[in-house]
Amino acid sequence: MKLAHRVSLGGVQLDEIDERILIKAVEVGAGKETVTAVSTGSGDGTRVTGKRRDSVEVQVKFSMNIRRDNMEARGELLEKINAWALQGGWLRVNYKPNRRLWADEVAVPGEGDLWKRLTEYTITFRAHAVPYWTEETPGTGSTGVASAAAGSLMTGGSAEAVADAILENRSGAMINSASITIAGKTMTFASLGLDGSERLEIDHVITQGKNVIRIRIRNAQGNYRSVLEKRSGPDEFTVKPGETAFSFEAQRACRLTVNVRGRFA
Repeated sequence: MKLAHRVSLGGVQLDEIDERILIKAVEVGAGKETVTAVSTGSGDGTRVTGKRRDSVEVQVKFSMNIRRDNMEARGELLEKINAWALQGGWLRVNYKPNRRLWADEVAVPGEGDLWKRLTEYTITFRAHAVPYWTEETPGTGSTGVASAAAGSLMTGGSAEAVADAILENRSGAMINSASITIAGKTMTFASLGLDGSERLEIDHVITQGKNVIRIRIRNAQGNYRSVLEKRSGPDEFTVKPGETAFSFEAQRACRLTVNVRGRFA
């Protein structure tokens, strides 16, 4: 049977866990935002000073093709379903191609729900660390090899996103100073120690409930060392949807590659 709704978590499809699982609906809620405001100082009212997206929620509704009085079989299957859901990770649904959502909070049906004689159950996923659907395949662009060069890429999505970058040392000699500019923001490095076979990588990783920037040098053996303290400028690169310009300057010849996963509100 071809299902109208399909959902996977960590690369595993829910309906492939057991053929008795019937997905009834996948509902994506509007993102929740926090608004900050200050008094106008002249009577009633406030002035909005900023907005921050806090979370986005997805509900997966399913039923089990098992007789309602077969509580043992229903309980065993619910355990399998909940184990799948509680692993967290990248959530994907079939009607959002090339998009994924990082699920870091999950609410699953309890065993007591089986005794309520429910015919439909709900798993609720929430994304907090990255409260957006993001592109599976990032937009990417690269410069030529030189001591200074520029390039651009088309950034997708409908909300501001973060940019990752790779600066490859192509000179064969040490580079200690360099600067990278993306969407008008410049990050400068001093005493970098980027050897001729190494590359500077700026990327993000989700850890302990936060989306954290990493600024590291990767050597030819695949080992990393952090150079976060050797940079000055913005905490990270943020870009709006549309064309994103980027450039770099360095002591010697390099190539800069910029990657952006568009975000969808």
